[in-house]
Amino acid sequence: MLPEYLMKHWINILYIMTQNKEELKKRYSLLPDEDLLRIAMKDSADLTPEAFHVMTKELERRKLKDSVASAIDAQLRCLSSEELSCYCEIIQKQPCPNCGKNQLKLNAILVSHVISLVFITFSETKLSIACPACLQESNKDANLKTWLFGLWGIGIFDTIKSLSLNYKMAKYIGSETPTPVLENFVQDNIGKIEAYKDKSEDLQFLIKHAKASRLTV
Repeated sequence: MLPEYLMKHWINILYIMTQNKEELKKRYSLLPDEDLLRIAMKDSADLTPEAFHVMTKELERRKLKDSVASAIDAQLRCLSSEELSCYCEIIQKQPCPNCGKNQLKLNAILVSHVISLVFITFSETKLSIACPACLQESNKDANLKTWLFGLWGIGIFDTIKSLSLNYKMAKYIGSETPTPVLENFVQDNIGKIEAYKDKSEDLQFLIKHAKASRLTV
């Protein structure tokens, strides 16, 4: 099974390289069900028409198309603001992946920290989906780590950038309205959310392993 970050545009690249539809069909036929379904739920809107056609035919051959039909449709249509809010609500009603509580709605922020050692600087910005209390804790921990370890050497510039982002994100904590970060996550994973909307365990996995494709808002 390929890592998800390698699945992105894999079929499109393959088609460009081969320029051979039969070869494309062959490669699709060799994909495990899990990888084929992942492409259908995540990347349908990004496929070339040829790759999309081959994918749907392979799904039909394996009798898998019905299980992801609504997920594919969700990716291909332009969502209204009301539809986007409904998909955000699906995520927000899940238990917090950190503490397990579900009294308050989940939301999403970006969390950034910097560690600098004279001439070497390590910075990381990641997506956090959690309840308000856990988001607050993540934000404070990132700031503390950055203040303690990010002010050395050349890391000062990344430190300012990191603290500025965390300060901006802190303003969203406690809001029941979906943050721009959560809306971006939902739009990027709309197919999976549609497919998993009645499967709490799969939604929990998606939330717990959430990754941001956009590190700015």
